[in-house]
Amino acid sequence: MAPLRSARRARLALGALAVAVALVGAPRPASAVTLTLVSETTPWTGVKLRKYRTSSPAANVWVALVSLCGSHVHVESTKATTSLTTAGAWAGTSGAQIATNGDFYLTSPFHVYGDAVASGVRWPSARSGLASTYASDWYYHHYGWIAFGPDWADFTHTEYVKTHGAARTTGWKPTTVAPSLRPGTLALVSGFPELVVDGVAVTCSSATATTCFPDRSDMRARHPRTASGLTQDKKTLILAVVDGRTSSSSGMYGVELASLMKQLGAYVAFNNDGGGSSQMWVRGQGYVDDASGNNGGGGVRGVANHWGILAGSGNGRPARPGHCVSSAPCQVIGPSGGTIDDSSACFQAFGPSAYWRTVSAGNGGGLHWTNAFSSSTPSNWAWWQVDVQQAGQYEVQWNKVATYAVYAKTRYVVRASGGEHTVIVDQGAGSNGWKDLGTWDFAAGGDQWVAIYDNDSGAVAADQHIVADAIRLVRVGPWCGDGDCEQSETCQSCPGDCGACPSCGDGACNGAETCVSCAGDCGACPASCGDGACDVGETCASCPGDCGACPPTCGDGACNGEESCESCPEDCGACPPACGDGACGGDESCESCPEDCGFCPDPGPDAGPEPAAEPGPEPAAESGEDDGPADVVEPDPSDGAAPDTAFDAAAGDDAAAAGASSPGAQRAIHVDSRELPAEGCGAGGGPDGVLWLAAAASLALATRRRRAPR
Repeated sequence: MAPLRSARRARLALGALAVAVALVGAPRPASAVTLTLVSETTPWTGVKLRKYRTSSPAANVWVALVSLCGSHVHVESTKATTSLTTAGAWAGTSGAQIATNGDFYLTSPFHVYGDAVASGVRWPSARSGLASTYASDWYYHHYGWIAFGPDWADFTHTEYVKTHGAARTTGWKPTTVAPSLRPGTLALVSGFPELVVDGVAVTCSSATATTCFPDRSDMRARHPRTASGLTQDKKTLILAVVDGRTSSSSGMYGVELASLMKQLGAYVAFNNDGGGSSQMWVRGQGYVDDASGNNGGGGVRGVANHWGILAGSGNGRPARPGHCVSSAPCQVIGPSGGTIDDSSACFQAFGPSAYWRTVSAGNGGGLHWTNAFSSSTPSNWAWWQVDVQQAGQYEVQWNKVATYAVYAKTRYVVRASGGEHTVIVDQGAGSNGWKDLGTWDFAAGGDQWVAIYDNDSGAVAADQHIVADAIRLVRVGPWCGDGDCEQSETCQSCPGDCGACPSCGDGACNGAETCVSCAGDCGACPASCGDGACDVGETCASCPGDCGACPPTCGDGACNGEESCESCPEDCGACPPACGDGACGGDESCESCPEDCGFCPDPGPDAGPEPAAEPGPEPAAESGEDDGPADVVEPDPSDGAAPDTAFDAAAGDDAAAAGASSPGAQRAIHVDSRELPAEGCGAGGGPDGVLWLAAAASLALATRRRRAPR
């Protein structure tokens, strides 16, 4: 980025804050002009010519809206010169249908304020504002520009916009002041200040305040104006000329011009040379604006630099538009290479048509030729735009036709993969046919070309012809499409050479396909555990993965469902001991579970004296029928002795001594039910029955506690 000198900083300081705020879109007063359309015509395809009348200020405005995608539409500008030319005169030599004035200029030394390109040739720095000899001048590097190349349009912001306000991301090299050209630039005109910045029109608190457009003071007065702009999609160029300094048209302030360009649809717009230089010439109509009145009635002023629009079928340019950003490639070179003839839409010859000749010879039956001449800059040159389908290494060749290929130092420039390579060729050497220029790596796509130039810095003899016929690209080395499946190629990257990749459904069981992943090619899989289907012979036991888990069953090793230790000890284990299960186990004892463990033994002599029988009357016999004795005790045959009493313990001392399991060891306690009161103790039988039962229980207990004889 070029540095700002201290003197220039001082001149800009007062306005820096005010315009910086305006550029970032802070609230500010409106300076809009009111446009009234007076007339509109379409003199050529893609070109609309309009006249507007404005109020406040009262001014006449002429506008050309140029569709960059219109058939035959191309944009041109003025070649480097040392003379001043009116727009009409320049259009007459360049073939333009519409022409306006362009950049500001000085005549001593002769140069424009900014950068400039015409027919693909950049103005020498001494003729433009780029030269360091102008570094102390107030306008140095202030400029921005609009430029056009093959299938593109672009812009770069002015120095002021790049160094003030919000950081910019739009346009060519948005942070670099006075940037290098975009490669392939064919036409470029500079201007400043910037009027519309990224869709926002610049406004000021006062159109005449010193803070308004600090980079150019004459924007604070009403003058004739010329401006150029681009729409956001870069498909329309807007050229506007405002008449002024006459009784019918007052001109415009800078803020009014900014409002005008915004209303016309500009996303970016620049102020061009104005005042007496403002002029618009239209083929067939002449000057549509008051070009002489703008110049104070002194006639149309000659200027150094112009915008030119070539439109319509008679302009000598190809029908294919030159700068449409949405155009398809003019021709695509296939993977094996191809030929671009001078009859192709990708070929274009630049410079004065009077110095180009065409003859019926060479490749395709026609060629272009011109003469070499001594100059630091080319006058007539041509190029072949290259767009390749597949990146790779290509040999570039040119076609020689001896009669028209003479000059020994013909200069070619080859642009490939972002690099430019200059080659000097002796066109007069050798026989006719294809000749080698060199081999380079080309990227896939466009922005590549082969160019040929007519100038030489040294002396050039007369009749040194240069031929521009056809070029040819020949693929070098293996590539996808050459019929061989190279090591680096696969069925995915190059099926043309390596064949189609196997896929399910192609009828062949290939690669990673199986009966599971592609039954259509590999057939159905045989029944097997794990194939996801419960086939014949498989069960929940043999293949739970396919058939599911079996329901719980006793003996399967798992205590499931309704199984328990009682119903399935095989799975659930044995139940813990319980009183009444017939086995004396665990914590059971004769006291806690006599059913399983038997009655406890007599505690012996230390147990204490035998309790005395409780006194009481012997129960009286009930009245009523007498069915027999009150008590009958059967002698135990194993005892051999009569019972001691009417009640004998079932498990007496003898039984205890002999063991509960010995035969005859137990005697039953017989209580004749006939002795019980018929009604029971709760049925009006009186207490006798109860006493009888109590006596019997007491006798039985006493009998159990008797010691067995020793």
